[in-house]
Amino acid sequence: MVTSDEELVLQVSGVSESEYEQALLSADAAVQAGEAVAFPTDTVYGVGVDAFNDDAVSHLRALRVQDAEVPVTVLISDGSLLRALAVEIPDAANDLIRKHWPGPLTIICRPQPTLRLGSVIVANTIALRVPDSPIAQDLLRRTGPMAVSSANISGLPPSLTCDDALGQLGANVSVYLDGGRLGDDGQPASTIVDFTQADHGQILRRGALTRAVLAEILPEIEDLVEDDEEEDPFSPEPDPTEDGVVEVADMGLGEVEDEPAEVAPVETDSAEVETGDAEDDPARSAADPADPKD
Repeated sequence: MVTSDEELVLQVSGVSESEYEQALLSADAAVQAGEAVAFPTDTVYGVGVDAFNDDAVSHLRALRVQDAEVPVTVLISDGSLLRALAVEIPDAANDLIRKHWPGPLTIICRPQPTLRLGSVIVANTIALRVPDSPIAQDLLRRTGPMAVSSANISGLPPSLTCDDALGQLGANVSVYLDGGRLGDDGQPASTIVDFTQADHGQILRRGALTRAVLAEILPEIEDLVEDDEEEDPFSPEPDPTEDGVVEVADMGLGEVEDEPAEVAPVETDSAEVETGDAEDDPARSAADPADPKD
């Protein structure tokens, strides 16, 4: 049976609560089946898959024509999942996310060594963000952590509408959640801060949050972006170390605790996530159950 492009699109804006819930359930089912889903974020439309499914992450790279060495960001519904996915998180990182999560801040940390996140780990780092989008958060509460890139072919303009994403990715994506247009020109990409090389943080990409804004929380934060190499902050929401932005001498993990870090909530402005059960991985255990939208 051939599915038309129109049948892939589910409205999540200006619809009834039951229609909204059904759209999210369909998207969640696609993610659990290892398929890709496109949805609006607080920057541009993103396309994502189950972060724990290596085949799905490979599919995500293939549909975007993206090199396997380029990492993808893992989006989570709430900051309380941070310690389930990352270790060696300095206090400075916690201070920053208390202020700027949910929002356009991507942090790079060391991954939990016990998790099945092979395809999203590059150079022993993981990039994490909590989007400031109710639709994205509602989806992530159902799916758990998702590997997400901007919903466009690498090198082409970002998608500000569902139609933009559909036009570029077509039937390679199983479900499109149409949340309407994301502004006239989109929003600046997230600012990327690396905490694997210095506890005070290093800016790897400038974006919506300027150094001056970040320095209000972390006065010693470094900006590693050269002025003549600065990316357009309105460029597609790219993968965190695209085009070799991260070039560090020592990416070794160093000493790692034998046991996984305790899943302890990190204080954020958003509500804490209620932990589920029936999964072995800490991050999956911390994923929200599929509760109805508030």
